[in-house]
Order: sequence, then C-alpha cells, then structure tokens
Amino acid sequence: MDLQIKHDIENNIFSTVITIAGLGTEVFSEEEENEMLRNFPSKIVYKNLDFSGNIIMNGTVPEVTEEKPNEPSEPNASDKTEDADVTEVTDITEVANNSIVTVTLPPLSNKEILLDRNFRAEYKIDVNKVPNSAVDKNVLTTKELVAYAYCAIYDKVICDAITKIMDNIRSKAPAFEGETIINI
Repeated sequence: MDLQIKHDIENNIFSTVITIAGLGTEVFSEEEENEMLRNFPSKIVYKNLDFSGNIIMNGTVPEVTEEKPNEPSEPNASDKTEDADVTEVTDITEVANNSIVTVTLPPLSNKEILLDRNFRAEYKIDVNKVPNSAVDKNVLTTKELVAYAYCAIYDKVICDAITKIMDNIRSKAPAFEGETIINI
C-alpha cells in the first residue's frame, strides 16, 4: 500500500490530507490487498490514538523524530517548593538540550475512518487558533512552525496506525480464499 500525503496552506490554515495512492506490495497484488481490506474491515479511530510526538528542526522544517528529549536537569533542593509534585501540562515541553520538543495536538473530535480504497484522513489547523503557549523560544519559534509540527505529528500517527492495521490484516489469512483441485 502506498499513501499520499498532501500539505497545503490557505488563508493561514495549514492542512494535511492522507489518502491511499495505490494498493499492493512486493508480496500481494493490488486486487489481493483490496480483497483483504474488504474481508477484514478496519477503522482508524482517533480516540485510540495518541497525537503527540517529538519534533526536531531539520533546517527550517519541523520533523517528527524518534529521538527522546533530554530530561531537564533536576532542580537543587533549595529550588524545590511544597508543590514539587504538581506538574503543569502544556502543548510543548521544553527540554534541556533545546533542540527537541514534545508536541501534542489540541484535542480532536472522535472520528472513525474506514480503511479502504477511498480512505481520506484530513487535519486542519488555523494559525490564529494556535495558542501562544505552544510557541517556544528555541525550536518552534512561530505559530506557523507549530501548525506545521501539528500536521507532521498527525501524518506520523495516522501512517503508523495504518501500518499497524495493514500488518495485522496481511497476517490473518492471505491465502485462504481460492480453489484447490485435489487429484485422487
């Protein structure tokens, strides 16, 4: 299966659309993979997905990375307050090395998208609705970069979910259907 990801910006609205560009692999033909999708219907369910990830800048482009941010250094005992166990959750967590940030998309309405030949997953974010708290001073320094990062996270999470579903479907019974002639 090949996925197509299309990014667009119009009137300060960043959007990403993921569709199926083609079915088939080195092992399965287009028809076989299409048949698997019909035989084992599956959906991408937003509530089951964690739309967060780590972002690193590659030049001027925010990219999802598997690298883990460095843990912030432990504060001195004299810096701790009585509320040391309370942690504030924000859209972006700054890290000690200032090159990787953890980004979480604003809450999405629960959506279920059937994985079939007509699959289409779309995410839009208006730059004007990106909270100021999402901008940081080292990595995602503008609301536009934050919107770009949100789209990159969305793409990665959806593509990973599709990969997991397809691996599961392909393993179920790919050669079960068909006819066999037995010579007695």
